[in-house]
Amino acid sequence: IGMEEKDSITSSDVAFSFGPMLNAPGRITNPQFSYRLLVEKDIEKAKRFAGYLKQINQIRKEQITELSVHEVNENHYGIVLCPENAHIGIAGLIASKLCEQYYRPSVVLVPFEKEESTVLKGSARSVSGVHLVKIFQEVAKEIGAFEFGGHEQAAGLTLLPEQLEPFREAFIRHCNQFPKERFVRQIEYDGEIDIEELVRHHPEQHPEVTDYPFIKWLLSFEPFGFGNKEPIS
Repeated sequence: IGMEEKDSITSSDVAFSFGPMLNAPGRITNPQFSYRLLVEKDIEKAKRFAGYLKQINQIRKEQITELSVHEVNENHYGIVLCPENAHIGIAGLIASKLCEQYYRPSVVLVPFEKEESTVLKGSARSVSGVHLVKIFQEVAKEIGAFEFGGHEQAAGLTLLPEQLEPFREAFIRHCNQFPKERFVRQIEYDGEIDIEELVRHHPEQHPEVTDYPFIKWLLSFEPFGFGNKEPIS
């Protein structure tokens, strides 16, 4: 699965390589494939399952990349996308990618069969300081009730097909009420370190050095993730 040459496995490998592969079948096919990999005791069979999961994950990534292409109107600070051929299982991933790419609150809705009728079901992701649920509450006052739930930066929702365009207009209008500076990506940091300190212990710069105290100290803060972000450079 692409980890054969690595000397060690990090939390990033688990979060961004193993996790998505185990997660992919449940999003676009059948989660039983992941379960069978985890319980398989025969190493050769496990390798075959892992290879299959890798293929499914590649399909998932290609779909997300294809469906995340969006022509952004610079005057609109909200994005509402309704791709007809998307799977409901990747709606949230597409919304996350749109939000990350364009730094705009993003809503992705897909047709979904519910109680013998078609609704639009999906996910939303937002940027810091733009509260999705509060916006949805205001939008519902204008277009009529619809199902939604979540928190400031992530939410799920279900609309009737006829609510799509009114929702799009109202959502973008409420996003546009925020100052444009809110949609400029900010990088927060806790401190700085002199580049000379890094170079001094960099293995590529000084291959003769076998002990890198700074890098070892930095890695001791793993696992990185929400609430403990990976150091940036």
